[in-house]
Amino acid sequence: MSTRISDPLLSYQFMISVSFMKGIARLKGYFVEFSGIGDENEVVDYRAIDARMGRARPVLARVPGLWKPQEITLKRGVTSDLGLWEWRILVRLGTMGLARANMSVTLFNRHYEEMVRWDFRGAWPSKLSGPKMATDSNDFAVEEITIVYETANKSLIGGSLLDQLASIAGAAI
Repeated sequence: MSTRISDPLLSYQFMISVSFMKGIARLKGYFVEFSGIGDENEVVDYRAIDARMGRARPVLARVPGLWKPQEITLKRGVTSDLGLWEWRILVRLGTMGLARANMSVTLFNRHYEEMVRWDFRGAWPSKLSGPKMATDSNDFAVEEITIVYETANKSLIGGSLLDQLASIAGAAI
């Protein structure tokens, strides 16, 4: 029995893959949280003159400005793997040619089949935070990394989102 296309995907069934552009080994790890998928445009306001109907009057026009992607945040339990710290050190040393990576986040359905993928190009860590530690806590030690990127794309497995929307629009015509 297949999953209906309208079934929501479960947020805990995801995988993160990071591959570096200059042939450095892929980053490994189990992440407990991923957030920050999204983007926006700054809004530019400017004054214009509306001269329709034979009378000039000032109006406020709003147009899209600079594209601004959100920052990605990843959280994972602290382990002996130093991959995140080594990635951050590449940025601190200014070796951006080595630090930039391509990152993908894949979301699975209830049968663990790939359904949706977000691809981020030119990604690099802008911040890395160690765990909060307290003697009266039973929580896992969690480290957090903030990642910025240059471009992003969302695709449905089996074709890009735009291709699938175009085929739906073509079928409706």
